[in-house]
Amino acid sequence: MIQLEHFIILSAVLFSIGLFGVLAKRNIVTMLMGVEIIFNAVNIAFVAFSRYVVPTLLTGQIFAIFVITVAAAEVALGLAIIIAIYRTRETVDATQIDLMNSRAVVDQFVQHRQFGPLREQGAATSRKP
Repeated sequence: MIQLEHFIILSAVLFSIGLFGVLAKRNIVTMLMGVEIIFNAVNIAFVAFSRYVVPTLLTGQIFAIFVITVAAAEVALGLAIIIAIYRTRETVDATQIDLMNSRAVVDQFVQHRQFGPLREQGAATSRKP
């Protein structure tokens, strides 16, 4: 029979794999997948503790549903940010992205091939087809 220790070991292994993916990889998409693996490891731990410690209450399952909801929102927002970064920087390598220099980001965004000449106010006037 599967005991609580088996679920905790599985959760720890998944958490370690996700942490490795976040810390060791340079690709932002791979880092995002590592965060998702971490969320799933936490979900397994929540449900396992709920099942074996307090079997009559569904607190672990409710927490897992909240974590899944937050993870879905995080993926949507994370992918939108990754797409925006890729359009301006044309890379998803985390070591080549320096967003602290905001003027450089604005300049690259404005000079991107989708935008045409600028007015004196700094707004894009036309788009290339």
